[in-house]
Amino acid sequence: MRFFRDLSLRWKLVAMAGLLCTLLVVSGVVAVINVSSSARHGRRLYHGATVPIGQLETVEVDLGNVDSDLLKGIAQPRYAQVFHRDSSQLEQDLSAYRRIPPTPAERALLDRFQSTWSQFQAAGDSVLTLAQKGTVDGARAASGVYFAKAEPLDRVLDQTVGSLVKIKDAQAAADSQSISSNEDSSTMLTIAILIASVLAGGGLALVISRQIHRSVLAILARLEMLKTKGADRLQTGSDGWPRVT
Repeated sequence: MRFFRDLSLRWKLVAMAGLLCTLLVVSGVVAVINVSSSARHGRRLYHGATVPIGQLETVEVDLGNVDSDLLKGIAQPRYAQVFHRDSSQLEQDLSAYRRIPPTPAERALLDRFQSTWSQFQAAGDSVLTLAQKGTVDGARAASGVYFAKAEPLDRVLDQTVGSLVKIKDAQAAADSQSISSNEDSSTMLTIAILIASVLAGGGLALVISRQIHRSVLAILARLEMLKTKGADRLQTGSDGWPRVT
């Protein structure tokens, strides 16, 4: 503090400007870091959670369509073609979901889904093959195969997709929390830097104003002294002898 007090006015002003600029740069750097972090979590939230959840919901709709086609195919064999068409659509939608690199937990669920889906398709083909006979006994046998094999497998498929959705929901919640935390920390840090800037600027301004005040007083005192000496010399003369009036 003594070192700063001994500095000239010019260097004190330079120090004040430098300190304020440093705080401004720190505030800007912190803001950029937080914005970049929020943007990164935002991209992860959208591409890694929001889009996959939409794709999984499409797969769930496809599963409902396939199961409905299979039931209708028992009574109306023409739905066999619709069943195979909707099955192909489900596989396309599932492939779109697979394009996003899965976590180990997701990969295990996807493997289980694929294995169960193969079994469901085989059971579905058996159901439709029996229904194609067009007889009451064929329809009864197809219905028995559906409720014994296809329907339980369909429940497993639904549960597997639901588990995948829960994983993505948890990821979305974590990314959203990270974005919120960045916002809170950025706000608090900005407020702290602003307060520090005000206090530092106010303190330096006070010190500088006091020095200016002392300098002005010293100049005024010097001028008053010179004025007094000048008046005395006018009264006594420049050689020190009394002036004749």
